[in-house]
Formats: sequence, structure tokens, C-alpha cells
Amino acid sequence: MAWDMTRARLAVDIGGTFTDLALWLDGQRFSAKVLTTASAPEQGVMTGVDLILGRAKLEPRDFA
Repeated sequence: MAWDMTRARLAVDIGGTFTDLALWLDGQRFSAKVLTTASAPEQGVMTGVDLILGRAKLEPRDFA
């Protein structure tokens, strides 16, 4: 499927227990919730990005 990447939006909310992510892409929404690592919150973000891209059947290179 061809996506218009200029219309993609990614939101991230890092909380004390969970990190929530939402991806809006051409009118579709994908979401993910992962555990937050308090000492390294970026780990939850990266895990969530991998998960949400998988659900959207995308790869990081699709956004280049």
C-alpha cells in the first residue's frame, strides 16, 4: 500500500508506568502501549515505535 508520508503524525506520551504511542496516517490510526523503563524512558519509545510501525506494516526507511 502506498502511503503519503507527508500526512503522517506520531504522538508519544511517556508516563510513569506506560508509554503510549499513536500514529495517524492517511486517516488511519494505529496505537501501542509499552512499559516505561524509568531509568531509560527512550527504551519504551523505541520499543513502541517498532511495535506501531509493525502494526502499520511500515519500516523506518518508509519515512526517509
